[in-house]
Amino acid sequence: MQRVLVSTADRSPMREDCHYVRNSTFDAQTSCEYFGESADVAIYGNSHGVELAYAVAEELRRSNRSLFHFTISGCAVGFRQDIEKYCSVFYEDRLRFLHDNQRVRNVILTFRAEHSGSETARSLVELANYLLENGKNVIVVLQAPTLEGDITPYLRQAFHSGKSNIRARSVANWRELNDHVYASLQDLNPGVKIFDLADHFCESDLCYAIRDSQAMYYDDDHISVSGARRVAADIVRLLE
Repeated sequence: MQRVLVSTADRSPMREDCHYVRNSTFDAQTSCEYFGESADVAIYGNSHGVELAYAVAEELRRSNRSLFHFTISGCAVGFRQDIEKYCSVFYEDRLRFLHDNQRVRNVILTFRAEHSGSETARSLVELANYLLENGKNVIVVLQAPTLEGDITPYLRQAFHSGKSNIRARSVANWRELNDHVYASLQDLNPGVKIFDLADHFCESDLCYAIRDSQAMYYDDDHISVSGARRVAADIVRLLE
């Protein structure tokens, strides 16, 4: 039972092949396309979108649809901002691809933003509005509440207590950390859809590290594939 629980703290099996890091060279045209060759959906973001991309693609596969994977490590949103060249080259290339590719009608944006400041939060809003104005159906997925430490102690707590649900950070604390993010949403075009992972990873006043004997994260802040699968169907229902 412990091995089964540990196995749910899982990373995407495509993380190494499809997620862009410092030594990567592939462009938008040669990025991963799960699971087909006629994708109408793209996930665009940083490392917090990797596992979500895989889980959403699994869900899309049920109806013979596919998804482009555009995620990068170590970069905030950076839309219309002066950012590191490593980040700007990646984002601008993928943004051109989305602008020019009429087949990709749906874009899911997912970034970590709680420590990035108000300017970055506004950049995310401007990016979402820009994509909507260019004819895309846009979903902004707000980051899942981070844990206050690695997933390992929560797994140990589940082992020793025998409990299937282990709670972590309070909702109030998470909302306080993300005040600037939530405040920026008032400037979103009403046509942009918002999917808040906190609504699905939390209940009442506390958020879960482990739920129904499944680890929702694989470290202290990245959701696991198991956690992503819990919300994938709901996100797909928001797609065009």
